[in-house]
Amino acid sequence: MIKKNNIVSTEELKKVIIEAMQDSKAQEIVALNLKALEGVTDYYIICHGDSTTQVNAIASFVEKEVKEKLKQKPYKTEGERAAQWVIADYIDVVVHVFTRRPATFISLKNCGVMRSESHSAWN
Repeated sequence: MIKKNNIVSTEELKKVIIEAMQDSKAQEIVALNLKALEGVTDYYIICHGDSTTQVNAIASFVEKEVKEKLKQKPYKTEGERAAQWVIADYIDVVVHVFTRRPATFISLKNCGVMRSESHSAWN
């Protein structure tokens, strides 16, 4: 799965992140394809959990799986302390995990501006 020189494709990274979210029972997983927007990340993947505990668990599991399978760490993470939301920046893919309440206010999935891919049976 890892290419020579430890270079990982964006598609491989996206796949591992989504699988980790699914395995950790994340809800309403949506991958926004931002490739057409120059200077922005390729994918913005969002999901939510029902509690701050679940948000932290999802974010931690994603980070663990990406590190184990692809030998990659996020460039930067934020939000773990309060855990109303956690963001992990992998440069080409940004992961954003919300609690249910903020996720209802930030409905990127329904904005219609960017192509999105749904990856959850919860939709």
